[in-house]
Amino acid sequence: MNKPNVFAVTGPRYILDMLMMAEGLTKEAGNICYVIRPTLKSSPAERSTTMVIDLDELLVGGNLSLNIPVFAGDAIHVPRGGLVFVDGSVKVPGRTPSGAGQRPCAGDLHGPGNKRRRCSQRC
Repeated sequence: MNKPNVFAVTGPRYILDMLMMAEGLTKEAGNICYVIRPTLKSSPAERSTTMVIDLDELLVGGNLSLNIPVFAGDAIHVPRGGLVFVDGSVKVPGRTPSGAGQRPCAGDLHGPGNKRRRCSQRC
């Protein structure tokens, strides 16, 4: 999130409201969001419930059923996305983000005998 902080939740709020209050996601943000909700159970293992929200499905796919309500005491965590390192005989070596809907692709690959073959994934 661009401006992570502790926000006072008064009245009904949803995941999208909280993301807007945090001024959106950074470029490095992953495509999942964890909502950690405290419970009233006494066992340490059951003191909270974690819900996983697919941000691609919510933000790009428009699945508003994932825009769950947020309550006082909830913690929202959006971890950084993963990186894939591409090296070897490729057009552009280096790191590229990976995530749902993103398939790292090196472009043209050089096979044995210096013959080119196309990446089988859609880039």
